[in-house]
Amino acid sequence: MTGDSVPARTTTRGTASGKLRTWARSVLTGEWTEDTVLDVVVVLEELANHVCRGGRPAQVRLSYRTGNRLRIEVDDERAVPRSLGSDIGALLVRHLARDSGVRRWRRGVTFWADVALVASRVPGALPGGVVLGPFEPGARSPN
Repeated sequence: MTGDSVPARTTTRGTASGKLRTWARSVLTGEWTEDTVLDVVVVLEELANHVCRGGRPAQVRLSYRTGNRLRIEVDDERAVPRSLGSDIGALLVRHLARDSGVRRWRRGVTFWADVALVASRVPGALPGGVVLGPFEPGARSPN
């Protein structure tokens, strides 16, 4: 069972990164352990920062996957996309994610990572299809 993807838009580092972090925490806190939420936030920020280094906006999606995983996807629409590389951010992604990779498409690539979900309490079922957003950089936090 694959849940619905939730698109989100961020711009560059700094304020948008803080808003992206706040948004991710707001849609995940309560259902998942604090360690799980922290892993998702770190992986999400590292993938988004990798794409946004050139000042380009990044399209971000979160979706529930089978096997208690959350898929994080960040699109990079550069004419010549670069690989994730081996800097500290890439190492964090590879360490925290169960799996990660790059998917090529017509106008760029999508960097993706699957993070294991550990419930803070035993859920009746994984919330597949539950809407997790959307993230809007200019919007106020729901908290």
